[in-house]
Amino acid sequence: MAPTTRKKTATAVKLKAKPSDAAKKRSAKKIEKKPTPAKVTLRRTKRKIVKKKIEDASEVKRTKPTGTPKKNVQKRRAIEKSPNKRQKLLDENENCTPTKRGRKKTTPNDTSHITPKAKKTNDRSKQNSLSKRLTPIEKKAKPLKNQKKEISDIIKENHDYIMEEVNNVEPEEIIVKKFVKNEQNWPSNRWGQRMTSLNNQECVMFGGQGFGSKLSKDSFWSYNHQTDKWQTIEDEDNTIPPARTGHAVVFDELTKCLYLIGGSKNTRWFSDVHVLDTIQWKWREVKYSGDAPLVSYHSATMFRYEIWVFAGITPKSKENPDECSNSLFVFNTLEELWYKPVTMGSPPAARSGHSADLINYDRLIIFGGWDSPKCFNDVHILDLGVGEWVKRDILGPPPEPRTWHASCSFSNKVFIHGGYNGDIALSDSFILDTNLSSWQWTKLNVPKTLCALTGHSCCCYESDPYIKLLIFGGGDNEGEFYDSFYEIRLRA
Repeated sequence: MAPTTRKKTATAVKLKAKPSDAAKKRSAKKIEKKPTPAKVTLRRTKRKIVKKKIEDASEVKRTKPTGTPKKNVQKRRAIEKSPNKRQKLLDENENCTPTKRGRKKTTPNDTSHITPKAKKTNDRSKQNSLSKRLTPIEKKAKPLKNQKKEISDIIKENHDYIMEEVNNVEPEEIIVKKFVKNEQNWPSNRWGQRMTSLNNQECVMFGGQGFGSKLSKDSFWSYNHQTDKWQTIEDEDNTIPPARTGHAVVFDELTKCLYLIGGSKNTRWFSDVHVLDTIQWKWREVKYSGDAPLVSYHSATMFRYEIWVFAGITPKSKENPDECSNSLFVFNTLEELWYKPVTMGSPPAARSGHSADLINYDRLIIFGGWDSPKCFNDVHILDLGVGEWVKRDILGPPPEPRTWHASCSFSNKVFIHGGYNGDIALSDSFILDTNLSSWQWTKLNVPKTLCALTGHSCCCYESDPYIKLLIFGGGDNEGEFYDSFYEIRLRA
């Protein structure tokens, strides 16, 4: 019994022995490495943030199905972190059928959901393409759980709604620039002139009248967009058409010829046609055949070597010299022949001082005008391909009725500014957007630099990434005439 007692005593002594210096150092290091409660909380917060970012980067957010074990949920989340494995998971869900408990079940012989193992690549562009995020439009059209439709199909179905919502936004910025008048070379004050672009470098202006209803003697001008300079054009052969107002000009981009049609000079009315070769800068009067319209304040539009002339004021009788018309004439520039086309549908009411702009290559948009004392703000469409008049509903508050406004078209949009409503000159501006399934009017927040104008002229040209609109002259319909020149800059 004595030896046994010695062992127990020895063991007890050994357990009560003091720790060595090395053991004390190891214990101190452990205490230093042990994180404080604040550090533990910080680490947990960082993990939650990283986990949230991984879930947001996933292409399709999934919720935990009812009755799915926690182990499967963790496996699914791990798969979603890898782009290649996530694509495999999406393919599996696409080729499986849902069960009652929400999990996917594949058929025994179905191997379509199995995808080959992706090869490793150093091409970052390919890797990024696999893990790209959804765009805002795709997020709006994101499929729901257990829905087999592709994202592209859903976007296609909701395209009209999405595009209308996106496009129903005011332009970010509209810049209006007023040019400083050059006293040495600048067109005189005028009203009722016409201006059109020849290309992205040059535009021309013809006609107009000023104070005392006197026709502008300096009737023909050109403007260079790059040098910002006006230049009067003189004709040594004296072939420039007589000065006038209420005429129409149209440019043929194929033949590089400018056509001038009709107009009036005090009590004289014109039915002539003049053509300008913009390469040699020479005028000539056309010896046409057929019955030409005798009109003023009409519209003219070029379409496939033909000029479509609509409405205007006609000198009917001494009792009613300014009677409006809604007639439609066509001038064939190849045959130099006038004729009246056969059309379908209901044409617009008789009017003058309206605007006519071409969109989609073969749609003629007629807006506004007046037949004293009534002004119009209706929109009519003429399909030039089949000769059919159409009137359609347009979303958004329309411009108030007006005549003698300025307009031009670009990117299947029609720009309207100013005009006369029967009482006063107007200063507002609108855009008619025809790119949407439902056409829409949008009022522009144009700076007050651009004042109220009527009888002014407008043309446009492209200057990437903008569309630049040029507006010259006009009046206030109370005896004042202007020579002001503006540039409006819009996003294309």
